[in-house]
Amino acid sequence: MVAQKNKTRAFFLVACILWVLLPIQGVQAATVEPSGCIVAAHVSDPALNLYSHVENGSDLFGSLLHIESDCGPYEVSLDGRPISGTSSIHHTLSIPAGTSSITVAGANWSVFWLNLSTQDGSALGEMLDANAEATNALAMSLDDIQTREVWVAIATGLISWLITTTLLSKLITFYIDRHYIEEVID
Repeated sequence: MVAQKNKTRAFFLVACILWVLLPIQGVQAATVEPSGCIVAAHVSDPALNLYSHVENGSDLFGSLLHIESDCGPYEVSLDGRPISGTSSIHHTLSIPAGTSSITVAGANWSVFWLNLSTQDGSALGEMLDANAEATNALAMSLDDIQTREVWVAIATGLISWLITTTLLSKLITFYIDRHYIEEVID
């Protein structure tokens, strides 16, 4: 029994140490260049109110590329072909479906997004529609749903009552055992 507790504690301790020591990886919102400027990009489809953040290896749905940069003048290239250049902080341009790389380059800096899969926003809708048809949906009537809700409410109330009663019983017993003395008379 003691050996099992020690093994469990050791496992928990090792898991906590690994969790603290391993680097936490999150979503990269923008690329910061060595010069201190920021470059960020996303693709949108205004008709579907859909926005996709541009990262290496991402699937992008939309036809408008939005680039934000405070690095000064820059040029945008799609699949290695220069498309446009600007010095504005926010720049929007159309991108064709099938674009696999985006490059934003300035005088002494450049940002590359590679292995991209760009598609029109309607492609996502078609994929979701096809997926919805493929799922095996369970049809339930309103009466069935309401009956289940009633049973869930009854079960929740019963479980709450049992837990509360058990907890109060334990607390009362502890208090009585701790603070009152029984007198035994022969």
